[in-house]
Amino acid sequence: MCVFGQINNIYQKLDDRVSKDIFKNRLLFSLSGDRHHLYEMVRLEMNRYGDADIMVRLLKWIEEKSSPIVIFGAGCAGQQIVSVLQFASPQAFCFVDNNSELHGKKVMGLQVFGPEKIREIKECRIIIGTNFYVQEIKEQLLGMDIDADRIFVPMKSWWLGTDVQYFDHDIMKAHTHESFIDGGALDGGDSAGFMEWCNGAYDAVYLFEPDAENYKKLLPMANSDKRITLYEEGLWNGQKELKFSAGNKEKCAISENGNTVIKVTSIDEKLRGVPVSVIKMDIEGSEMKALGGAEQTIKKYKPRLAICVYHKPEDIIEIPLKVLELNPDYKLYLRHYSYMHTETVLYAV
Repeated sequence: MCVFGQINNIYQKLDDRVSKDIFKNRLLFSLSGDRHHLYEMVRLEMNRYGDADIMVRLLKWIEEKSSPIVIFGAGCAGQQIVSVLQFASPQAFCFVDNNSELHGKKVMGLQVFGPEKIREIKECRIIIGTNFYVQEIKEQLLGMDIDADRIFVPMKSWWLGTDVQYFDHDIMKAHTHESFIDGGALDGGDSAGFMEWCNGAYDAVYLFEPDAENYKKLLPMANSDKRITLYEEGLWNGQKELKFSAGNKEKCAISENGNTVIKVTSIDEKLRGVPVSVIKMDIEGSEMKALGGAEQTIKKYKPRLAICVYHKPEDIIEIPLKVLELNPDYKLYLRHYSYMHTETVLYAV
């Protein structure tokens, strides 16, 4: 099949308008590198959620008054805010952060200052741009005699929409006797989300996490429930050892320039025919290799899949094609969960 035919095949298999819009914009971004396509994807999702979305509420708050905007927090949440404001509002002035190591640096083109900078910016308004210590930062600002109406306090985490990533309620319906593969388990949050999603009606959870620091954090969860099996291995298309960039939390990845060596395995080899009902993969660009190592499991049990398709530009084409090769009867969906380029998920059900 020609390239056009392959792309058209994916497009036709996407089961709703939301998925088709995400696919078009994600594909255009992969082809051009133009961030306007990312913003259009995000904007459409924000509009779909309306006032339930935290960024929609923020933009309305900004529109109430013309004044410089300061984002308190230069981490992931703050960067997500700026990624939208760069297109939707020209009023973003700078970051402030309590981390003195960031002071004097630039993040996403904005200077990072200490909190005292707020006193110098006349009539500025402050967005609490973090998912941690929100109340503490609010109290810090009030202690600086900043009026409460100049502070935007987030009512939830800075995350696009209201659905739980990998378990979107419009797509994923839980059954009894679920079994879950958590590829890229990190801190176990996604496995905990799985358990809540299926109301505890699961037979098994298999966590794969090759980073030693992340793995240690998962041990209490694995030791608390005999249904949970934890592997200190990455997912691949077979068993071997590979170089790995470790100690970088959620950004740990297989890399030729890695600072350590890890063991990798395949789902087919590890589970050896054990039934699986849901497979999630967020493994920093190794998704295609891991799908190749899950062919027998997917063909036999047709599990629901939730696979990240944003780590590499080609993922938006290659991963859906691979999934359809393994099971042409899958219905495909795409959903996007951040205000940046990250967290686009392909669902196959």
